[in-house]
Amino acid sequence: MEQARLNSGNFVWDRIKNVDELGDVRMRAMKKFIKDYEKGLEEGRYIPEQLPLLPFYDGAFDIALSSHFLFLYSGHLDFAFHLKSIREMCRVAREARIFPLVDLDIKPSPYVGQIMEVLAKEGYEVVIEKVDYEFQRGADRMLKVRRNNYGTD
Repeated sequence: MEQARLNSGNFVWDRIKNVDELGDVRMRAMKKFIKDYEKGLEEGRYIPEQLPLLPFYDGAFDIALSSHFLFLYSGHLDFAFHLKSIREMCRVAREARIFPLVDLDIKPSPYVGQIMEVLAKEGYEVVIEKVDYEFQRGADRMLKVRRNNYGTD
C-alpha cells in the first residue's frame, strides 16, 4: 500500500476512492480466498501450477486468463517466457485473455506487438480490445488470442 500511496497519481480513483479503501478491498479479497483455500484444494477448485507449462489436456478450458501477471512483469520475465506462456494458455483453452498490457511502470509492455506478430504468423487470431475497467492509468486494454483452427487439428 505504501507503493500505491507514493504513486497514487498512477491510478484512477473512481471505483476505489483512495489508497486506504484499496487496502481494505485487497485485504477482504485475501481473507476470503484464504478462508476458502483448503476447501478449494480438496474440491479441486484450486490447482497450484505455473506457467509456462501446464498439466492440463489440450482444450481443457473455454478461457484461460492472465490478470496482472503477463506483460505487467515485462521487466522480470523475458519475451520467450511470455510467448511460451501464451501459447500454452491457448493449448489448454479455446481463448486466452491477458490484462493489462502495461508493465509495472504503466508503460506499454515492449512484448505485446512482437507477440501479436509472431502469433498471427502462426495462425492465431490476435486482437486488442478496450475494456470497461481502468485502475492503473492507461491500463484499459486486454489481449485476446485464439487459434483460428481451434478444434480442427
